[in-house]
Amino acid sequence: MFRVQTSRDNETIQFALTGSLDMNGVDTLEDEFSKTEFTEGDTVEIDFEDVEFIDSTGIGSIVNLIQSLEGSDIRYRLTNVSEEIQEVFTIIGLEDLVK
Repeated sequence: MFRVQTSRDNETIQFALTGSLDMNGVDTLEDEFSKTEFTEGDTVEIDFEDVEFIDSTGIGSIVNLIQSLEGSDIRYRLTNVSEEIQEVFTIIGLEDLVK
């Protein structure tokens, strides 16, 4: 089962992900993201510490979420990405997302 816990600390909004981010979990992530209020200057932190697995649907969802922030003064960072998941991003040419 995939879960998202959202918290705000000043200008940082953290999405702590738990479980497998696959086609069964992307709706949960996207729903949580869509109901969050962002303001200029915020930083969105997507924490992968407890993510066990990610598939192409999950990666696509992360890319879409990041693209939705483009053109705003909202930054993002992916944190605690395991070597295995980082390798998946590298294989498909998206390693810059996790730096």
